[in-house]
Amino acid sequence: MPKLARYKAFIFLMFSADIFEGRKHLHVELRKGRHKLLAKFWLEPDTAH
Repeated sequence: MPKLARYKAFIFLMFSADIFEGRKHLHVELRKGRHKLLAKFWLEPDTAH
């Protein structure tokens, strides 16, 4: 998984398996001790509805 950027404790990255998803997005990872928190943020609106 390529890391795009790092800001303080946050790591912005992409997963190669997500290439087939319709909307552009990125993942943000935060490591706190032994825990790893992961969030997904879409960069484009959902226009399907």
